[in-house]
Amino acid sequence: EILKTLQDRYPCLGLSCSDIGISVLSVSTDEVPCQDPASNPGIVGYEPTYGTSFEMSKIDLDVSTILSLVLMEAHDLAIDIYKYGRNAKKEDSISYTAIQDLSNPKSQIVTNIYDRFINDGVDYTRVTEASILGVDEFKSLSPLRKSAAASLSIVTIDLHLAILDAMYQGIDVCNQEGTDANRHWDEAVALFAGWAEGVQERGSDSDGYLMFNIAQQICQRFDTCDENDNSPVNGIIIQKFSNGQDFLEQLQCDDALNSAKEIEKLIESILIDNLTYRSMTASSSFDQTSFLLAHITATALIPLMRSVDETIAD
Repeated sequence: EILKTLQDRYPCLGLSCSDIGISVLSVSTDEVPCQDPASNPGIVGYEPTYGTSFEMSKIDLDVSTILSLVLMEAHDLAIDIYKYGRNAKKEDSISYTAIQDLSNPKSQIVTNIYDRFINDGVDYTRVTEASILGVDEFKSLSPLRKSAAASLSIVTIDLHLAILDAMYQGIDVCNQEGTDANRHWDEAVALFAGWAEGVQERGSDSDGYLMFNIAQQICQRFDTCDENDNSPVNGIIIQKFSNGQDFLEQLQCDDALNSAKEIEKLIESILIDNLTYRSMTASSSFDQTSFLLAHITATALIPLMRSVDETIAD
């Protein structure tokens, strides 16, 4: 099991099974021989159309790296990973996709959402940089608590925007009768689940970092998991991603748009449930960290609240 886990990590190290050679254990025991992953591996049960989603899914390794650096109080290095990337290679195989770039939307629908984060010159998405650098309201926190704040902010604000933007970019390509709409759609799935969750429908027991993992944690905290201890919301979202993939393949753009809107609402439900949990924790513990985590979760919902009631959002 340990050997298999190590072998599964070879691609992140730029290695293949042939680079390492055949393990003696594979010959002398019943260990399964090392196998390189498929060029287009699945993501928590979703089968991508394009292989580019594999690289995008490794954005969760950037999240992991940032959190480790924050724990080490290497804040400048952590912010460099956030701004320039480290693990998710672009198609040119030279540069990397950066979390900060992903949170700057290209589709008009998500640009409108992003604009709701800004009020009277205050950009609420900047909370991510503050948590990574350990400044402003995060200055007095321990490294462990700064890391928790950075993780929550990256996933619920930056990568939330990135998921929506990738979906709606796919819809835009479909409406232009483009043939690669699913390239963006696949990347939305990758940003929702990440590489560490693996290919199985239920994801990983402990390795996840992204929105998929938050939904899994919520179902465990509120005792709403299914009989297999999985988040029902995750299952519905992945199914709707698969439905949307089929619609885009057939250029049924309106149906794909409906799938995107349904996924958007389901992700909002994850954020609302997370806010409920964080608020309950803050109310019972009264410690600074719990209040800050609840604050970050509420910040992630500012666009939703502002679309309903400007006064409440502010």
